[in-house]
Amino acid sequence: ILAQIQNTQGNLYLEQSQFQQALSAFEQAEAFYQSLPVGAERSQGLMRSQINQSKTLQVQGFHRLAVDKLKQLDEAISTEPDELLAAISLRSLGEAQANLGEFTEAEDKLKQSIALATAADAQTELIRSQLSLGRVYHTRWENSPDRQNSSDAQQLFIDATLAYDKVLQADPSPLVQTKTLLNLFQLNQEADLDRFALKKLQQQIETNLATLPVSRSSLNAQIKFIELQLDASGNRSRHSVSQQAAKSLVKVISQAQQLQDARAESYAFGILGRLYEQSGQWQDAKRSTEKALAKLGTADKDMDYRWQWQMGRILKAQGDRPAAMGSYDTAIEILNGLRSDLVTLNPELRFNFRQGIEPIYREAVSLLFEIADESGIKATDKSNPEYQKLLQRAQTLVESLQVAELVNFFRADCVLDLQTTVDNALQANEALFYPILLGDRVEILLSRPNQPIEWKTAAQGVTEKQIEDTVQAFQFTLSNPANRSRSRSTEQATQQTPVELPDVLPSATKLYDWLIRPFEATLEEAKIDTVVFALDGNLRNVPMAALYDAQNKEYLVEKYAVAITPGLQLIKPESLANKEIQAVVGALSKERFGFSPLPAVEDEVRQIQQQVGAEVLINETFKKSSLEEAVGTTPFPIVHLATHGEFSSSLEKTFILAWDKKISINELSQLLQSSEFTRGGVPIELLILSACETATGDEQAALGLAGVAVQAGARSTIASLWKVNDEGTSVLMSRLYEELGQLQTTKAMALREAQLKLLQEDSTYSHPYFWAPFVLVGNWL
Repeated sequence: ILAQIQNTQGNLYLEQSQFQQALSAFEQAEAFYQSLPVGAERSQGLMRSQINQSKTLQVQGFHRLAVDKLKQLDEAISTEPDELLAAISLRSLGEAQANLGEFTEAEDKLKQSIALATAADAQTELIRSQLSLGRVYHTRWENSPDRQNSSDAQQLFIDATLAYDKVLQADPSPLVQTKTLLNLFQLNQEADLDRFALKKLQQQIETNLATLPVSRSSLNAQIKFIELQLDASGNRSRHSVSQQAAKSLVKVISQAQQLQDARAESYAFGILGRLYEQSGQWQDAKRSTEKALAKLGTADKDMDYRWQWQMGRILKAQGDRPAAMGSYDTAIEILNGLRSDLVTLNPELRFNFRQGIEPIYREAVSLLFEIADESGIKATDKSNPEYQKLLQRAQTLVESLQVAELVNFFRADCVLDLQTTVDNALQANEALFYPILLGDRVEILLSRPNQPIEWKTAAQGVTEKQIEDTVQAFQFTLSNPANRSRSRSTEQATQQTPVELPDVLPSATKLYDWLIRPFEATLEEAKIDTVVFALDGNLRNVPMAALYDAQNKEYLVEKYAVAITPGLQLIKPESLANKEIQAVVGALSKERFGFSPLPAVEDEVRQIQQQVGAEVLINETFKKSSLEEAVGTTPFPIVHLATHGEFSSSLEKTFILAWDKKISINELSQLLQSSEFTRGGVPIELLILSACETATGDEQAALGLAGVAVQAGARSTIASLWKVNDEGTSVLMSRLYEELGQLQTTKAMALREAQLKLLQEDSTYSHPYFWAPFVLVGNWL
């Protein structure tokens, strides 16, 4: 009875958004159930109290903690005779996994929940699980890289629509019906479908909202609907929408006050502040946002950062840059503190990473540059300590963004404990390029050891959009096999006619002039021989070695060794020089799971065996288990995987292919990291992925490559950006191992020499299509 009382009390607290009190009550219920004798009442009570705790954690956005809590129940759920309770448990676990981006697992759990609810004839739970399944399909569609053209994405859209329709046809409660209609409205709006259909849905939602009893859920539904309407207003006049929205928000605020729901009140005040911000009513916007912040509790960090960001925008618009920077700093500090637990934000707030997190960092960096520019120091004393602090802060902010991107990619804070910074690792002959995309402009920072940071803006008028268009053109022409017969020796290479294949040089030249040319004099004066790039946005998909200096008629790789760093921090760098070069090789030359054969891989493996000591697993012997055993028991510094693989912005679509299965990025990371313990602490110095590629049409596919590089536990990774010619790859890899065996040669220099062999010594493979895709990520020593 005491346990039931605590559960009831917890649900009351939850309804009032008093999350800490709710969690405490549910934990107390669990303690009471623990004290009962072993039996069905005890086990079912424990399960219910843990489901309630998970629900409370999810509402706050702590999805990883919620999943961990529910996974403790896995065995209990599988043996639970009460089908209804098992269905509820599985739905809770599926919802938490979906919020972490674990969509395959979530879909499986929700389908199991639907089957059990059907067997138990539990219509209410069946409807709720069906709605959750619809949300999974909906979210997967939203996250599809090419959702307008991809057949997979179109199928997800259909699945989401059908799931929502099933809920509506099942006569759900008014609240569940309203939530479903809101999801359907959002789905159709995002797909830019028929305005008439949207209007009809809007009228249905308005009718439903008017009849719902006042509760935390109904208040959140009202606010979400207001946000969706604001988004749907598009280019039409916002005036009538805003007036109606303001009236609705005032009503919601009053209802939230009656319920003593401070969180809902904060949510409504925050959206009201957004309305005033959009109409340029800055004082009203500031006042409403201040009220939104004042109403938040200590546990409401998932909204706190959002209103701090809004306050930063408002203060900047009012011309108070220092105060605006303070608000941005607070928002980013909150986000950095939350990243261990708050991986994806509360779904009720409708924010995804690219809409709701990334812009905060970019706007803050842009503001820092404005403050630095306003100081006037840039034109006078570039070594000024205060000026340098601003540039270092800009670097740090973009670094925080890159870490946040990887955390969001992995849906967990599993970025390794990195031990040093790129700046500390740089030698006198090395330089770090840091291009930063800021919408209307591109800022570039250059770091060298014991020298002030240099800051330049890319050529006047160059925007992020121009960079993106040029990158896309460069990628298309460079990675398209049809273009590979053209080279820089082609007469009038930069001139095209409608019948000619596009040439790589125009876009390669533009990128060189924008990013490298401003610093040419500095690089020459400092005798730089290695350039390291911390790349931003879709620049990550560019093979920087193939940028072209049209004045001197040479590619960047002919001037410098080139490396990529996924961030400003590294695992403590160590050189391969003076170490015995040995490798564990996993290779797949035969057709497998629909992937084409790679006949030249066998020659690649033979050449590696001739040049270095190697333990080889090929075709039938190249399985996940055998790779794990070989890497774990053979302390060789190189792991070389010559097989199909793909890097994608989707965690689930980033993999390498073994004989028995696709090895996911998480499985590969765990395999390589755990091996260090069984290898006597000997780390993997270099991971080579010689036949992988970035996903076509995925602008952020290089996140997958950066993820592999960071998570694998290897100090360095060499991989390819597109599907390469396997004969050319075999030649390049042979030269790479030859160079790695040289004393005092860095990995970056070894890769450069291998690329130069194809470019300068072998006319068959001189086009950058063959040598440019290979990039070195991580430690370049």
